[in-house]
Amino acid sequence: MNTEVKQTIWIKPLTDWYKVNTDARQNTINENTTCGRVIRDHNRKWIVGFYKYIGICSILEAKLWAVYTGMMTAWDQGVQQLEVETDGNQVEDSLAKKASSGELDVRIIHEPPQSVIKMLQDDCEGYPQ
Repeated sequence: MNTEVKQTIWIKPLTDWYKVNTDARQNTINENTTCGRVIRDHNRKWIVGFYKYIGICSILEAKLWAVYTGMMTAWDQGVQQLEVETDGNQVEDSLAKKASSGELDVRIIHEPPQSVIKMLQDDCEGYPQ
């Protein structure tokens, strides 16, 4: 059995473009799903992060919700040139864990939480400025 863990490196979008990274999680016991997303610019600057409790659905449906809400949030922030990437990394996974059951609203985060700052740096490690 191969137990190798693949680390995802964040690759910046083109100049003047933004990237939304999304991830979804499903609780294996109760099948509740959540998603987390981060929008960054081509300089890696955090624009906005957000997470959402979705409820009981398939992981594919949760990923589609993540993409949809990511695109809607980007539009609300005035972002129109957007690259979408699913199956995010540690940052999006961490945000997805923050969503709690029963809260159906999207929770917007304008500053990166302390818990993800190192992860943001690690995402870009080894990638040229």
